[in-house]
Amino acid sequence: MLHDGKNEQPLSKRSKSKLSYSQWNFKKVCNFYNIDKEEDPALSAFPTLKCKCADLTDKSQKITHKLVKALKSQYGAIPIGNEASRSLYVSSYLVAISKLFKNQFIICPEKTISGTNGHGPLDYALVSSTGSKVIGAVEVKATDYLQGIAQNTVQCESILANGRKTVLGIITDSEKWFFLKCFLDDNGNPIFQLSKQLVVVYGDNDMEVQMNLNDELEREIRLRQQLKSLFNSETNNE
Repeated sequence: MLHDGKNEQPLSKRSKSKLSYSQWNFKKVCNFYNIDKEEDPALSAFPTLKCKCADLTDKSQKITHKLVKALKSQYGAIPIGNEASRSLYVSSYLVAISKLFKNQFIICPEKTISGTNGHGPLDYALVSSTGSKVIGAVEVKATDYLQGIAQNTVQCESILANGRKTVLGIITDSEKWFFLKCFLDDNGNPIFQLSKQLVVVYGDNDMEVQMNLNDELEREIRLRQQLKSLFNSETNNE
């Protein structure tokens, strides 16, 4: 297994045929990018992305409280089930983060991109408001997060090939969250780092295990802090 995140082949290496992002699976991605050559690659093969917590201002706290309120309202009206319903929850987070950064990026659902080794629509593309460049890719999966990580890995490499220095990827089912960072080493090879899983628990008064608002808010703030820290590095690349 390789754990340094470095790809021994140049970014210009092409797959035998240009696949759609949905055609890439976890094993194929790990083998192709030399992340793990095992027959049954493990998630731990990805080097760990350590997300630092960024401080939230009073204004940011207000945005967070509004997000929690919106999520509670959604939870009462929209059951978390299929990919479409989960995507609605994810969009609430993305809108809140956009507000946090004073609309420095816009959210483009189903935006099609193309790169050396993949093509197809992103569930959500995060696009710079000033340069109109894609700075991040969001993959929403109702099930099979390994497939989501595989797709997002190739999506992020495609964005790198289009001129980005660093790319942020998010893989989520709205409850479990993974963050993927992709950048180039000095030899032009892509390096991938994947965060540990972060879990957000939704609840209301009808749930068997009721959640305390402060506990829920703490989880939301932690997620927001990690997102803010990653987006800070992205916006600084502009």
